[in-house]
Amino acid sequence: MLKRTKRGVWGIGLAVLFATSVQAVTVEVLDEGISNSLALGAPTVGIDGIGNALAAWEYQFTDPGELYTARYDTTGGWGPKALLDTSAIGDRVFLSVVAVNENGIGLLAWTGQKGIYASTFLPGGSWQPPQVIASGDTPFSTFATHLQLGIDSAGNGVLVWDTELELQVFSSQYNFSTDTWTLPEVIGDRRFARSALSLAVSPGGNAVLLWEHWNFILWTLYASSFIAGQGWQAPEVVYTSNFGHRPHVTINDGGEAVAVWVDSVFPNTSLYAARFIPGQGWQPTEGLSVNNPNRPADPKVALNSSGNAIVVWRHAFDFSIAADRYIAGDGWQGVEVLKPLGTGGDPTVLRPHIDDQGNIVVLWDPTLGAAEIEMKRFDPSQGWLDTEGLLFMGNKGPVSDVDFAINASGKSVIVWREAYDICDPLCGTFRDILTAYGFVIIAGDLDRDGDVDRADRDIFVGSLLSCTGDESFVAETDYNGNGCTDFDDYLTWYRFFKAFAATPPSPGGPPRPAKKELTWPR
Repeated sequence: MLKRTKRGVWGIGLAVLFATSVQAVTVEVLDEGISNSLALGAPTVGIDGIGNALAAWEYQFTDPGELYTARYDTTGGWGPKALLDTSAIGDRVFLSVVAVNENGIGLLAWTGQKGIYASTFLPGGSWQPPQVIASGDTPFSTFATHLQLGIDSAGNGVLVWDTELELQVFSSQYNFSTDTWTLPEVIGDRRFARSALSLAVSPGGNAVLLWEHWNFILWTLYASSFIAGQGWQAPEVVYTSNFGHRPHVTINDGGEAVAVWVDSVFPNTSLYAARFIPGQGWQPTEGLSVNNPNRPADPKVALNSSGNAIVVWRHAFDFSIAADRYIAGDGWQGVEVLKPLGTGGDPTVLRPHIDDQGNIVVLWDPTLGAAEIEMKRFDPSQGWLDTEGLLFMGNKGPVSDVDFAINASGKSVIVWREAYDICDPLCGTFRDILTAYGFVIIAGDLDRDGDVDRADRDIFVGSLLSCTGDESFVAETDYNGNGCTDFDDYLTWYRFFKAFAATPPSPGGPPRPAKKELTWPR
């Protein structure tokens, strides 16, 4: 998630990211006209295995706080916003974070001035009454910073946070079967470090946490593993240096993890990675971009069940974006530039995603450019595809606080905010709007009109038996990546064609073409 601000508009989009075309589906306003004085918090979102989504946001300057949620249902679209009843708590709401598992169970956690709280969402039901995880007698005595939340396939959760007063890292675990949270326990000491924590939770309930410790002399990067049924293991030192590390971590179903971080020796910066293998522990540190004057910064990492990984980062010097892919058994593949220098301001990279087939999705906020958010995808048979701008964002004002979630099949939800000036009675009077905007990337949609039909068939036939360099060759029809459009590619496109015909329309989306248009001519 990007840095939180106190004003803006944000929208939500649903997507299937592993295909060939972006199609707008529906626009839904969830909340709008919010006075800047209410301090709209950054949105948070999660998605389940079939594409249902849960979003949450808060008004931070109401007393007591107001915490809103909205749900997307694949059969009915977005429902209206709903105010979560926190009256029994009587506290303000800050830094809400949501996590959803593949079965549709959701967890929502937030901090107030006097405590930390959580609520559970039951599939087919609603959000349950909030529970108190930690509390204090005076304002900000237990105020949490850097809340991180994860959920496993059974609905059990792991929550971590730190506090300004106690200089420590805490955790509480949620047991779905008993609907209870454990008492907070101390995981480690931060001392004077104030950088964000990084938590990753696997579907099986294992987790890994990274945090930093600073004693005014050295920065030490720690890792602690959570084993389902056993709890938190003793912290381990991963790396130590004279500067902060901005770490990020990911974990897969088998308990493998990859951690990435940076280290600076002015004026250069190095980017490092380390893998965790169950039963073996943390492996030796590997340099991905060492002593680089372009200064790698803010790395994000993702890992699939096969042990393949993708790391993406920005360069603080020339504002370019780069990546490195890890292939199990073959190692890191080398730095690849995704966004060259001189094409915008200082970008913000969102966390990437890699599926079990090796398809990759990367999103970033370019700061400057035609699109507020840009996306780049990697196809194992074709390599990195062209950068795509999500042009439906930023229609009301500048985009900020972007968050997105993606499931195993590639369905995704993206949330963001936009600020706009109503000039009533004077310019400088800002309001917030919360907008839900759906889009779907459809495999086989060669003309990018939102369906797979006879027109796409004609494009494919026009490219059939042609190869790279031929005037009739259409690169998007080369699904097997051999440089030509052949019969194997036809079989792939025809599967997309049949799958589209069998898929019901998205709620609020365009109607399916007539049946005759979806019949392959004999």
